[in-house]
Amino acid sequence: MSAESVVTPKPPLDLRGSLTRLAPRIRDFFVHVIAQIRILKKAYPGVMHFMIFWGVSLQVIGTIVNILNMMLFVPFVITFPRDNWYLGYELVMDIAGLMILVGVGLAAFRRYVLRPKELETHWDDTLALVLLGLIPLIGFFNEATRFVATNPPWASWSPIGNWLASLLRAAGLGVDQAGAVHDALVWTHAGLACLLVGMLPFTKMRHLLYAPLTLLTRDLAYFLGNPYSRLQGPQTAPAPIPGLDQIPILGPVLFNHQLPVYLSVVLIGICWWYLYRTSPGLKLRAVGENPKAAYARGINPWKVQVFYAVCGGLLVGLAGATFSLCTKPGWGRPQGAEGTGWIALALVIFGGWHPLKAAIGAYLFSFLQLMGIYFQGWLPAVPAQVFQVAPFPLMIFTLLIMSLAQKESVRRWAAQRGRAAALLRFLSGMAPASMGRPFRPD
Repeated sequence: MSAESVVTPKPPLDLRGSLTRLAPRIRDFFVHVIAQIRILKKAYPGVMHFMIFWGVSLQVIGTIVNILNMMLFVPFVITFPRDNWYLGYELVMDIAGLMILVGVGLAAFRRYVLRPKELETHWDDTLALVLLGLIPLIGFFNEATRFVATNPPWASWSPIGNWLASLLRAAGLGVDQAGAVHDALVWTHAGLACLLVGMLPFTKMRHLLYAPLTLLTRDLAYFLGNPYSRLQGPQTAPAPIPGLDQIPILGPVLFNHQLPVYLSVVLIGICWWYLYRTSPGLKLRAVGENPKAAYARGINPWKVQVFYAVCGGLLVGLAGATFSLCTKPGWGRPQGAEGTGWIALALVIFGGWHPLKAAIGAYLFSFLQLMGIYFQGWLPAVPAQVFQVAPFPLMIFTLLIMSLAQKESVRRWAAQRGRAAALLRFLSGMAPASMGRPFRPD
């Protein structure tokens, strides 16, 4: 593939512009992750998540501070907190542990007693709640045995640990016994904490990692590429097909494009053939409709889902490169591809999850956008913005028609009308029954 590029000197780093574009993401991080504003709109689950999130966050921060005081990472050793600050530290850590236990109790009551219909319960949910409850509970008993063994004068600043220590003393636990139990509890507490951290990417708790990353990195590309914004970039030259590009009217329209355009046309046919004429395509559709049945037939749904998610990501990356090299050369905002992903999703719905229909929708949408450019010259009295946004409401209208086509009453009405029935058959198409649902073997 050839490219015509303009050599431009590297611009100086526009740190202020980059930070300006990153500021909304930082604001969203603090509003939705730190303050939990969106989750708190629902009282019960909101308070539950708030207690667990902030309890765990404070415990993690406090544990890091405690470790950095232990001469384990010389020269990165701190001497904070001390004196009155240490008393406040002990009190905050006790409050944080209590918040976790309250939040876990609320979560367990909701999941196993209230049992809302939208809440599915699996073994990893139970394991996560058990670990979240055991870690602070063992931490409190760890603290209590330390108090029994050392009897510090500031023990009252850790009210829960101090209360448990008084119960252990009343039960006859001696100083030597408390020291031995304390050592065992320290290793148990650390082991359970490591187990909880290790299982994060493999359970529903993965959102603790993904949600903050999503909010912070949503505009990372614009933050890193801001110095190159609005600079002339390379552009791929058309690759006309010899002979065919000379056909009147059709030649320039169909046979004078960049190589990715020809590749996209080939991929449409390949995708249709792969999905409906090959064994791997049948397995893919089976996993999308009923992963449990596919699993019973010896197919690993998780591997299938991950593999095709990676394939889809590769195609999206190819589309992004095509956009910046063939459609709008260079780098910029708002000249980028904002909103294109939503249009792609709408086109998939428009096509009823069928590759040929989705391709027709994509070409139709592109045709409408292209015609908007010509209409600006043909109808100069109409504001240009009307033609720029016209394809979007038309797409929404089409999606509305498709939604109506799925209703049984509309199908009965069209059954007696040949052309209407044929149009409904063309527009019909249902999403895979198990789309968006994680598979867990029983």
